[in-house]
Amino acid sequence: MASNYLSVGVEGFSFGFLTSDLEIDQDVCISLARELGDAPWTFDAAFDHALEASRAWRQARQLPGLDGIHTSGAVRGMDAGFDDLLSMATRDPVFADTAIAAAGTRPEHVPWLVRAGITRVHLGASVRPGGSWAKAHVDPGFVRSWRRLLDDAFASSTRSSGVTG
Repeated sequence: MASNYLSVGVEGFSFGFLTSDLEIDQDVCISLARELGDAPWTFDAAFDHALEASRAWRQARQLPGLDGIHTSGAVRGMDAGFDDLLSMATRDPVFADTAIAAAGTRPEHVPWLVRAGITRVHLGASVRPGGSWAKAHVDPGFVRSWRRLLDDAFASSTRSSGVTG
């Protein structure tokens, strides 16, 4: 029950469900989201298993409390979906703001993602020594390097677009 987790300090959740037709299972997601109250949640990488990403986005954007979507643009990861992810983000700024680049994001992707409006990344194994989930801890130096990379890409993007802050 979500209330148990919320009562001990959990601030957000990650889940995502598809129907047997590989579309967003809105009924299940809405039911779970309502149990969360005002807590934000992220649609997990199941999003990339949807039959058609643009249709899945139209369905997902209607879900209450949705704060993010882990996506690499394709079920096979960022190497396969990078161009499609950039295209979708460029066409729809709300999608870009909601997307969390995941599943194989590499440093060379970051400037392109930021230019397309995607400023959030899920790094997972790339911030762990040896790239291992099994035994490795999160390395603060790796996190700091990614943070600098994102900050530099954002600064470069805002300078080139004329945005000032």
